[in-house]
Amino acid sequence: MSNKTMFGFRLDRVTLNHGLTRQGQDFATTKLETPQGETFVQTLESMRSRIVGVTRVGNLKYVPSEADQEGINEGGSIPTLRVERMTINRSRIDFVIRVGRQGSHDLAITADASEDVGLEDKASTNPFHVSLYLPTTGSEAVLVSEVRSRTSAGSQLMKLIGVLSFESAFSNQNDDNDQWWRLTSNRHHWSLSSF
Repeated sequence: MSNKTMFGFRLDRVTLNHGLTRQGQDFATTKLETPQGETFVQTLESMRSRIVGVTRVGNLKYVPSEADQEGINEGGSIPTLRVERMTINRSRIDFVIRVGRQGSHDLAITADASEDVGLEDKASTNPFHVSLYLPTTGSEAVLVSEVRSRTSAGSQLMKLIGVLSFESAFSNQNDDNDQWWRLTSNRHHWSLSSF
């Protein structure tokens, strides 16, 4: 049985950027300077098959997808994530994302020891709900991330979107900053906890 207890939410102000630039871009009107000329939301929709249901193992880096994305962190465990659902509404994008670390647990035990399952090459995960509330105009949105035991998936999701956008631009030989999106946190966050 999975743990369905929600411990709280983290709220972050996030800015939409073209690539590695620092200038905020309007969520509603700014488009990528590509032949498709997509807004941020249109880009997410066109990348849906690369976002939903795809497991990413290793550190997320702004490198071409053919290059090595994997890496082991200091603790020896490998970050792993998968977006299970993405629902795009007019003013909000909802995600369910699983995050965990391969190597953080070694065994899942049951009442019958013969049914125990080794986890050395698997990541034990929990689902996290994350919503991005889009502005009607402007470059700042609000990211609401479910928090469990001081863990939330919002920052990993923001990085995943940027890395996938970069990889898409690079695969089309368009890795200039105006060819891909990146979300950045303004480092102002608030936590709402339920006890």
